[in-house]
Amino acid sequence: MGTSELTRLQGAVARWPLVFLALCAFTVAVGLVVLGAGESLAVPVRGWLALRLSAARTPAPSAGRALALAAHNLPVAAWPLLLDAAGAGHSTRSRRIARCLVCGALGANAFPVGAAFSAYGIRVARFAPQIPLEWAALALGASVGLSLGPLRSKDRIAVLATLAALLAGAASVETFGVPHRPLRTPGVGNTLSGSTYLHTSVPGSSPCDGRC
Repeated sequence: MGTSELTRLQGAVARWPLVFLALCAFTVAVGLVVLGAGESLAVPVRGWLALRLSAARTPAPSAGRALALAAHNLPVAAWPLLLDAAGAGHSTRSRRIARCLVCGALGANAFPVGAAFSAYGIRVARFAPQIPLEWAALALGASVGLSLGPLRSKDRIAVLATLAALLAGAASVETFGVPHRPLRTPGVGNTLSGSTYLHTSVPGSSPCDGRC
């Protein structure tokens, strides 16, 4: 491995906890803003998120569901690894744009989570225990992306494997570690509804689907 590649990889790993803490801090800051504004902001936030935090609406746990969640969230966390291949490090302007995109993506994921905790209260925590692991995965992908330097194939594979492990753990916690109370309808079996939104997914919430 070249010295420059080693330095970039080490720099990304060193930056990882700092990005994680920044992501957590932004999430908390959003929550404090919504909390400070009171119902004047909490009401429109609840209308926007439209979460229905109910065990009855949490999809039944299964290995297949956990795998699907992990597969859905992996590209959301891993896309910054493609920035160098896309030429993001070729000029000062492209590097600035790439970093803005990475920071914007982190903010877009953290904003609804922070807002949800303040608008719906602490009960959100029961339906989103996976957030720390998802935030760790997002922070790792962002840290590598922000380095804007080439990495050897085996190093990219190592980063992807770490992301996959974090997101598999998050998906398992989200699938099996949240309240479940299936509703049974005579002659039909379990009647369940609900969806998740990314990587910030909140099981039992609806209809927010497809965001990281």
